[in-house]
Amino acid sequence: MRGREAVMFNDRDGKSFEAALAHLRPLWAKAADEGVPGTIALPSVTLKDCILATTARRQNDVHIYDEDRTFTFAQSNAIACRLANALAAHGVEHGRTVFIMLGDIPELIWGYMACYKLGAVAVGINPRSTAAEIARLVQDCNPAAFVFPICCGAKVQDALGNRCDALPLVAVDDTTGTHEDASAPLAEAIPFPRFLEEGTADEPHANVAPGDVAVIIHTGGTTGIPKGCPLTHANLLWAQYFFYADLRPRLQGEREMISLLTSPMVHAYGLNFGVNWGVVIGGAVVLTRHLDSTYLAQLIETRRPTVWGAVPRLLREMVASDAGERFDLASLAVVVVSCTVTAPDIARRFAAVCPAAIVEDYGMSETAGPVTLTPVLKGAPEGTVGIPVANTDILVVDEETGTVPMAASQTGEVIFRGPQIIGAYLHGTPETQATFREGWLYSGDIGSFDDQGYLTIAGRIKDMINVNGFSVFPREIDETATLHPKIADACTIGVADEAAGERPKTFAVLKPGETMEPQELIDYCHEYLIAYKCPKYVEFIGAIPHTAMGKPDKLALQAYEQHGKSFE
Repeated sequence: MRGREAVMFNDRDGKSFEAALAHLRPLWAKAADEGVPGTIALPSVTLKDCILATTARRQNDVHIYDEDRTFTFAQSNAIACRLANALAAHGVEHGRTVFIMLGDIPELIWGYMACYKLGAVAVGINPRSTAAEIARLVQDCNPAAFVFPICCGAKVQDALGNRCDALPLVAVDDTTGTHEDASAPLAEAIPFPRFLEEGTADEPHANVAPGDVAVIIHTGGTTGIPKGCPLTHANLLWAQYFFYADLRPRLQGEREMISLLTSPMVHAYGLNFGVNWGVVIGGAVVLTRHLDSTYLAQLIETRRPTVWGAVPRLLREMVASDAGERFDLASLAVVVVSCTVTAPDIARRFAAVCPAAIVEDYGMSETAGPVTLTPVLKGAPEGTVGIPVANTDILVVDEETGTVPMAASQTGEVIFRGPQIIGAYLHGTPETQATFREGWLYSGDIGSFDDQGYLTIAGRIKDMINVNGFSVFPREIDETATLHPKIADACTIGVADEAAGERPKTFAVLKPGETMEPQELIDYCHEYLIAYKCPKYVEFIGAIPHTAMGKPDKLALQAYEQHGKSFE
């Protein structure tokens, strides 16, 4: 039967994609939970509309739990209005970008809400980013305003240079997202509370459309150069509706839909379960200050969240400690796991202390949210990432041409299409044409379907390294390492790491007559790159192996790393 299917799909008359989908869709419908539709309709609304509707419905209900503080939906809406109007008074107009470089604190949520209301574009930045990384984003996105922690004033000034006087700078008392010591505050910066006083609590008069860009998230690809993903109001709304449609069978009404946030909200996963969860779904959000297992377990017992957007590392640490046994985790109904599939042993051990259903999530920054989820009631075979969410098609195609759908159990490149997916990268980077073809996004991931229609992700075509769910691009590390005056050449690969999934290892070649210790190069990289991008390991070798085409031979380095196979 598989041979016949392969023959049926391996035609090039333009109909092979539809033939493959005609075969897969009934399998997906059978695998889905009862009552979860394969197609849903999205009202023609914006995130601005959702804020107003949710606030009207849940005025005095808690929106944000932040340590011992709580904020209602009405309070959040009023602060977001003041912030939006203050930004407008400083010249921030519809379509202009606002940099928001904060940890996971209420001010970040209000900042995004303000942009949604104003029709401005929020650009989230990790507070641990270096001045050089921020400067590249400044060049790429041309901010009209910048909201940042007071303690990051020095590197913001370095990144902006003489532009410090050209845009409003808003300083927030925040140390949650950075290990930096407090620096002298920027003289040009306005403290957040004082900035709010410059705006009224009235709803901003801005015409915002579903197709307007709401957020830009930067990701990377085969070139290793970060690319902007412009996500529209509609893209982000679709992502929330998909999560809600698939998780709803295990959840009650919106007052019980409380999200525990443990992923940075400046990235897509945290954005969905932090900022947009409350805005669109109407559920409360529990913010966290650190990720210690005991702290998280105690927070779950105290705040009683029902949904947790986690990563496998956090589940592994929870079961490795006794925190799950010492505290009550019974409020959790669903734990969504992203970045990589949960190991079966970890899932079983977690189930012993928590009744929640574990749902595997597969998506990218380019997709705003999920393209697949494992059914929340039925589950899915171990190691799979489930089936497509509503309104979404997925195929596995040949790597060579990307035009031939593969039969069950045959591996190839995973491609998908759906309303949550962007149509191009910011500024139409060179990778746009290769990634977006005929309405399909070519993911660069290698995967396969089983004979029941469940998708498995086997690895990546791209060279990116997955560190705790963050994409790390070897080229960026290599370019930084070779700036060191003692380094002649460098090539970075990903190596397995129990805690983070993967970590960068840099193979470096010293210039003649030079000597240095590995830690010296690691420390050097920390001066220019955010911590998770820096190599954890450095090994000095005589020469970087190259392919016949003159490219660094990473396969040879991986074979050397895994099996000690010599390439010299």
